[in-house]
Amino acid sequence: MDEVTKKETKPLGVLILGGFNFLVLGIGSLFILASLYFRSGSQSFQALLEQISKYFGARPEAAMLKRAILAQMVVAAIFTLSGFGLLLRKEIARKITVYFSFLIVFLTFGAAILNGAIVREAFLQIIYPGILIFYFTHKNVEKYFKE
Repeated sequence: MDEVTKKETKPLGVLILGGFNFLVLGIGSLFILASLYFRSGSQSFQALLEQISKYFGARPEAAMLKRAILAQMVVAAIFTLSGFGLLLRKEIARKITVYFSFLIVFLTFGAAILNGAIVREAFLQIIYPGILIFYFTHKNVEKYFKE
């Protein structure tokens, strides 16, 4: 009976991180980004352009911002699928999460090298993918997904 209980019990970290990836970084982000993308002529989109111009000192073109939003929507879709797969205990979802997290760390590190002004923001953006890499490569978590 102890063996059966172990297999049925989902680790709390899988539940928290998988749920966060699925609900917040996935579904929530997709909803917000899609509403911005499809209302690109709205006041909220124009306000976003203004906030970006204050932060970076230059106003981006609306088309450029729409492409960036589309790219973020792809990222949110990956988080949605991987998070859902983690909750369903799919090994492929664990691998995608780890590899995608490495990609985020690599790209963020590269951006920080190219633009030294964003080092602080880059450091903050590496923390969560680092947690994902650390947790989902732990031998007990790997074992949970492979059973």
